Amino acid sequence: NRLLAFLDNHDMDRAFTQYKEKTALLEMALATLLTLPRVPQLYYGTEILMENTEKPHDHGRIRTDFPGGWKGDKINAFTGEGLSKEQIELQNTLGRLLRYRKNSKAIQEGELIHFTPFDGVYLLYRAFQDEEVVLILNKNENEFKLNLDRFKELQLEGKELMELIRQKNVLWEEHLLLQEKGAYLYTTKTKE
Repeated sequence: NRLLAFLDNHDMDRAFTQYKEKTALLEMALATLLTLPRVPQLYYGTEILMENTEKPHDHGRIRTDFPGGWKGDKINAFTGEGLSKEQIELQNTLGRLLRYRKNSKAIQEGELIHFTPFDGVYLLYRAFQDEEVVLILNKNENEFKLNLDRFKELQLEGKELMELIRQKNVLWEEHLLLQEKGAYLYTTKTKE
């Protein structure tokens, strides 16, 4: 639980480059990193999709200045000025994940159960007292109807959960509709 875990740092290609500039894959990696029982380390700029794709392994490019706060910067990631919709969405998603993690006993101290990936879906479960957290990683390209029978041992049937990334409430019944490729973080807590 005290091991440091990270996706990237100043000595390796940026995470967005490693994930071939696929935002859904980076979102899944970040959600996993922030849900596992580890001490997460985030490298600056990951939240705004900073990359070094044109020059892999170029340490100058990997260590590029964070945009904003410097005279003449056309992009300011502190204020959101000049960021793309995709960059703003990931920045907001990461903020929600971090705020939730900060106050989540299930993530900080809870038990961990995970299920073997099947049909392009991986499920990780964390629980502490009355707080339950379910992370689902969906690698399917199209909308996917997830049958929840495999996860009966979690005893979630009939519970209302909040999907943190998309800010939607769902009822855990027979199926969950995963509308797109990406991470889905469900919680029994109703607030970040």
